Order: sequence, then C-alpha cells, then structure tokens
Amino acid sequence: MSTLQQRNTETPLTRWSLKVSAEADVDLRMYLAQHGMRKGDLSKFVEQAVRRDLLNRMLDEQSERNALLDPSAIDADINTAMREVRGAAHAGLAGSKHS
Repeated sequence: MSTLQQRNTETPLTRWSLKVSAEADVDLRMYLAQHGMRKGDLSKFVEQAVRRDLLNRMLDEQSERNALLDPSAIDADINTAMREVRGAAHAGLAGSKHS
C-alpha cells in the first residue's frame, strides 16, 4: 500500500471546491479514463499532484539556500553526520551482542 493510500485511510479527509479550466478538466478526465481510473481517482490524482508540487517547491527553496553555501562545507557536514550515525549504529550493535 502506498504512503498516499495509507495516509488517506488514517487521516480524515477534507473536501475542496476547485475551479479549473474546462480544457484541464477534459484533459484530466480523459487521461484518467484512458488509464482505467474511476471518478474517485480524481481526488487521489489531485492530492498526489499537490504533494509533488509542494515537494518540488521545497527542494527548489532549499537549493536556493544551499547555493550560498560552500559545497565543501556541505560535504564535510554530511561526512560528520554519517560518521556519527555509523558510530551510534555500531555502538548499538555492539551493545546488543552483549545482551
């Protein structure tokens, strides 16, 4: 089951009222029909599109912020974090072997 499907069954749904161009409506409904999707799949399609757009916007914003940083400093921070995580994981594994 996808994350979207899980989220829909666990989270209460909110009803939206949207206005789109007639052309977008026809194009989307034709696409859904051609791919064997039903009327209820329109909501899933819209939710996935919203989530994808939000993710892309957040990635773009983060990329803009990171553009001001020195790439070698970013690499150094990543390497430090990786060493810390690996060290903690190794310590956890070593501790579980003695239990």
